[in-house]
Amino acid sequence: MSPPSYDLTNQPWTPVRWRKETADRPSAVGLRDLFLRAHDIADVNVPLPPATSGLMRLLYVIAAEVAGLALHGDHNDWLDARDRLLEAGRFKEKDVREYFDAPFRCFDLFHPRRPFLQDRRLAEECVDSKGNPVSSGVNKLVWGRAAGNTQVWLSHDVDARPRLVPTAEAAWHLLAWLYYGPSGMSTPRAVNNPSARNTTSARNTTAGPLRSTISFHPIGGNLFETLLLGIPFLKEGKGGPAPWEEQDDPDPLGVPAPPVGLARLLAGRFRHALLLSPSDDGRSVVDARITWAWREPQGEAEDPYLIYQRSNKGERYARRANADRAIWRDFDTLLRKTPGDSDERRPAIIDDLATLHDSDFYRSRVDQVRVRSFGFDQEGQARDRQFFSGATPPVLNYLEEKRPDRCNYIGRARQDAEEVGGNLRTALMRAWRELVGSSEAKVPWLGVGEARYWSTAERRFWRLITADEPPVQVRNEFIRIALVAYEAATDAYTHDPRHVAVIEGCRTHVLRGWQREEEQV
Repeated sequence: MSPPSYDLTNQPWTPVRWRKETADRPSAVGLRDLFLRAHDIADVNVPLPPATSGLMRLLYVIAAEVAGLALHGDHNDWLDARDRLLEAGRFKEKDVREYFDAPFRCFDLFHPRRPFLQDRRLAEECVDSKGNPVSSGVNKLVWGRAAGNTQVWLSHDVDARPRLVPTAEAAWHLLAWLYYGPSGMSTPRAVNNPSARNTTSARNTTAGPLRSTISFHPIGGNLFETLLLGIPFLKEGKGGPAPWEEQDDPDPLGVPAPPVGLARLLAGRFRHALLLSPSDDGRSVVDARITWAWREPQGEAEDPYLIYQRSNKGERYARRANADRAIWRDFDTLLRKTPGDSDERRPAIIDDLATLHDSDFYRSRVDQVRVRSFGFDQEGQARDRQFFSGATPPVLNYLEEKRPDRCNYIGRARQDAEEVGGNLRTALMRAWRELVGSSEAKVPWLGVGEARYWSTAERRFWRLITADEPPVQVRNEFIRIALVAYEAATDAYTHDPRHVAVIEGCRTHVLRGWQREEEQV
């Protein structure tokens, strides 16, 4: 029997959404067809946002080389080349086939020597203190499953009777682990160090490069445009081989290659090592090993799809994902070239999108480009709260470089919405705690009031900022929404005169900043 194989080049592992659905178009494709037919594909459709976030970074690396953009070290030359590609409207079939047919590239998940984005040595190196082989289990691989000592109510899974994972899905979870995996304890790994004549055995690992972050990616008219618009300009070009091009296993006790160039910046900063164990036919994954990839730190790098800002101590860090914070609350940051109060700076990829206004071919379509977010609200170690995704309306016509007046208005609208939301929270908390006579009591009104406010405020925000003539007193719009939310949250307590007096007294917090309608600002 031949060994199991699952080549991502040809196997239909990436779900897609076609621009025009027809009976002959499959729901999922391999990498080769994805690039050959990218102009007919509306978007990838992987149902795991952190996996999609990682997948897009891999696709950008491939697209840059297939399209030849990685060859340009001069920014103007790079922009001209991108314009010509956008005008062509598709990847060249010859270039796509040459890329995926090259024998030095390996996309097989179960290749015996070079499994895709995995380390084959873990089969021997993952051992316990007595030298017995150990694994992490397939439940540990799958995000959302209960594994080990985690709470069983997370899913109906136990390590003694694990459900097999279809290989396509296992590939998604592999990507999610490499980019968003936690720090802390993992499966032990023992590595021989011939130069020191000893063995390094450890269990702890550091977090994946995107752990706890939210990233932003442009969306074009089809997947071809989306990939081209998502490639950042780097003067170093590709910078080095991509992981699927490496011929030699890296030394896990050495120093990782610096994250310079496109391939290493987007696909070369993993801190976890994984190895998937296939079923006999390669259609499922039956086990997995998940452990540390490096003991030494890697050089600092800034991902081009993240917002960076400074702490009070002056330290620069990526904005954290927050499941309670919708994408519109970061919208003005995406538009501003000028740093904000916390020295926050929009993702570097937006800078390259701003130049599309000067494109001879694409300037007429700039008003169609949107931005998509992928976030994963996580703690540094074990706790994963929630992953999420979202998208903006067309964004590039509101960039600070294009329309500073509208950009500033959007910033004020977002700030007013934030402040009114904070005032609503204060009003609800004070009213409840005054009613129950405790300054520490939990406030059951918050869930109802805030959920109603933020969902309605988001819809109003998009209408306001895209209106031809938005209202001047934008804060009043959000105060009206907050008053409705306040009433909805407190309505059940308005039948007692004492309660009414407290509720009405605290309502004034919501009204802070109200502008008389006849005033002009």
